[in-house]
Amino acid sequence: MKNTMKQYVDYIVNGGKSTMLGIGPMSPALIQACFELGKEKDLPLMFIASRNQVDADEFGAGYVNNWDQFRFAADLKAMADKVGFEGDYFLCRDHGGPWQRDKERKDHIPEAEAMALARRSYQVDMDAGFDLLHIDPTKDPYVVGKVIDIELVLSRTVELIRFCEDYRKANKLKEFFYEVGTEETNGGLTDINAYEAFINELNQRLSAEGLPQPLFIVGQTGTLTRLTRNVGHFNDKQSAELSAISTRYGVGLKEHNGDYLPDEILLKHPGLRITAMNVAPAYGTIETRAYLKLAEVEKI
Repeated sequence: MKNTMKQYVDYIVNGGKSTMLGIGPMSPALIQACFELGKEKDLPLMFIASRNQVDADEFGAGYVNNWDQFRFAADLKAMADKVGFEGDYFLCRDHGGPWQRDKERKDHIPEAEAMALARRSYQVDMDAGFDLLHIDPTKDPYVVGKVIDIELVLSRTVELIRFCEDYRKANKLKEFFYEVGTEETNGGLTDINAYEAFINELNQRLSAEGLPQPLFIVGQTGTLTRLTRNVGHFNDKQSAELSAISTRYGVGLKEHNGDYLPDEILLKHPGLRITAMNVAPAYGTIETRAYLKLAEVEKI
């Protein structure tokens, strides 16, 4: 019997010394490598796809392998079968929500249209069997360079979770888990007090409507990916405070922008009780460099 993502998160929240890895699906070769390593090490795998990387054909699909959600799910299953991976793996929507496709933001589409497109994208996610939906309404072309009002983030988050749950029930779909919050500074959650206030208020609003609590809350641990390096400054103290808060509420702390971090920082993650960490562009960089190196060797 397969384990659910919540079982893994609960294990870590309750004291298990592990940090899950969210893998950006940068190429089919990366997917195969992950399944091979997952089989060898008996690891659960968590694939995190942004709307730019994987999305419905009606939006232009994704820039990675021209994947929509259904082709993405089918190719992952085919790859798992090919290498004989029999463990747990999860399909996750990373940064779902309004204006999360670059074109929507560049075109400055109105809020009502952006929310409608976000809802449609989530519908296809659910139809394709995704396991985790990141509800991130903090990208807004009309408040560039400013902190988005937390009340607006809360109301949009609850609205989108309510929509997803209504759709799930109406179509008799499986249970989905949710990730909320953002690592972006304009999300307004970089302050410790704001982080806890957001969790507390969100949980109250969700409970009042009988909606599920989130599985992950994104926190800013100090990481920041730019081009081919991490230009952030990982903050042990803030990470410990954030994980203490999220643990108190029974949810997992999710770190984004984990690319290019040195081993000495990665080794701290389980002890700091960072439940999961996302890595994406680094895999594309590493694979590209490997191809360039192989091209040099082939010439020789």
